[in-house]
Amino acid sequence: MDWGTSLITIALTTLALSYSWGMRGLVVGGEKGAMLPGAYLGLLLAWFSGSDVIRENFWIFVAAGALSMFFGGSETYGQTLGFVIHPERRLGGRMKGYTGVALKGALWFGLSGTVLGMTFSAAAGMYKWYDMVIMVLLIPIAQIVGVRLFNYPFDKKNGVFPTMYFSVDRREEWGGNLATILVIVTFVCMRSDDLALILGFAGAGSGALGWVIALWLYKISERPLKNGKYLLGKAARRGYVNGWKIMEYALGAIGGFGISLLYCLKFDSVEHRIALIEKSGIWSPIADLEPWISVAAFAVLMLSVLQYVVAYIKTKNAEGKVFKDPYILDSIERPLYYLLPLMAVLLGSVNTAKVISGFVIYWVVVEKTAFGGRLDGYKNKAKIRVILIMSAVAILALQIFAGGFGVMSTWLLYGLPYLIMEFVYRFSPKNREKIKTAGDRLRGLKTFLKEDITVYPFFVLQIAALYVCGIVVFCL
Repeated sequence: MDWGTSLITIALTTLALSYSWGMRGLVVGGEKGAMLPGAYLGLLLAWFSGSDVIRENFWIFVAAGALSMFFGGSETYGQTLGFVIHPERRLGGRMKGYTGVALKGALWFGLSGTVLGMTFSAAAGMYKWYDMVIMVLLIPIAQIVGVRLFNYPFDKKNGVFPTMYFSVDRREEWGGNLATILVIVTFVCMRSDDLALILGFAGAGSGALGWVIALWLYKISERPLKNGKYLLGKAARRGYVNGWKIMEYALGAIGGFGISLLYCLKFDSVEHRIALIEKSGIWSPIADLEPWISVAAFAVLMLSVLQYVVAYIKTKNAEGKVFKDPYILDSIERPLYYLLPLMAVLLGSVNTAKVISGFVIYWVVVEKTAFGGRLDGYKNKAKIRVILIMSAVAILALQIFAGGFGVMSTWLLYGLPYLIMEFVYRFSPKNREKIKTAGDRLRGLKTFLKEDITVYPFFVLQIAALYVCGIVVFCL
């Protein structure tokens, strides 16, 4: 890869992950929200491979990126950050905070980098079909074992916590991701997959360093320096700077920078796989079973929707809680998003990848908006919910009958729709009344939004930049 292409690859990946990580912290959150930056990462690495075959099947890499970034969303980190952000409340915990976020960041981005590298190698036929089946079936077992080994005992009521513990009283699950990455790396080493190790190392290093740098940026952006002045001047002094969002932007940017940098520096490993792919096509040992596999993978994903049906039957409210402990719901939902779908994608199921890269990435934000209480205050929220659901169904239908979204359509889908969903919530009728009572339009808006008065314009600028870059890179 020449220097010009490398610079564009790194710059665009850095921008895309900065935006998408910030958006994840705004709209969806958790594992499902993390799919957005993972999807961007997979799309860009596939496109900048320069291979026509890979570009024609970019959905495989988008889906692999989304599903691999999903894992890290199980890691709680708010209280871990608190050890550094509020040392006066938790004396002696600063080093614990930095260690905790570095570990969790390394696992989160390390998993994604490893799986994406493995996806390139799998597409080149460097694995056996049973590697993927056995590996994916071992992952939930590894998750359980890892959590039991590293994140137990956990008894919040009696104050009993694990030996290696980076929170105050929240359940931690990083041990599950540690065990998962060990399982994946075992298969990577069995097949001598150097690219997966390279991108995994890049993800782990940039994820760990990214959290530390992002946390430092949070501190210096919101608090006065030693001379009493603010780094960002009057805006910060007046409370119009969101340090938490700066931290998220920085983490995504550094994670994307690190993985894309190693991808470009070690592009010779990518070229080896490109040669195999160009010669034989995308490896797909399940080609004959493709319709059945993709339908099964989609059916498993949609099982998670049943929670809302159950909630409605139980409470007559689609936004009601099915379980008192949300951890139960998370434990049920997680395998639905990574077991069969991930296995199908790694085995070359393009149809499964299309559904994940388009419909599922869009559905998770519709799901949060329609059923997560974000429509409270709207008189016609039932109609709005139906419109949102039907828009997701329309995207699914287009993908099925039109052969999937193209790269530019996918790129557009990841931008404005997410911001619009945020605006639906933030500027609900109830919140608009708060703005009116706070003063005239501009003053009321400033009072209501506070530090987010700078966040939303920045998101608009990021999306505009991404759209312009997308037109130049994908269309011209």
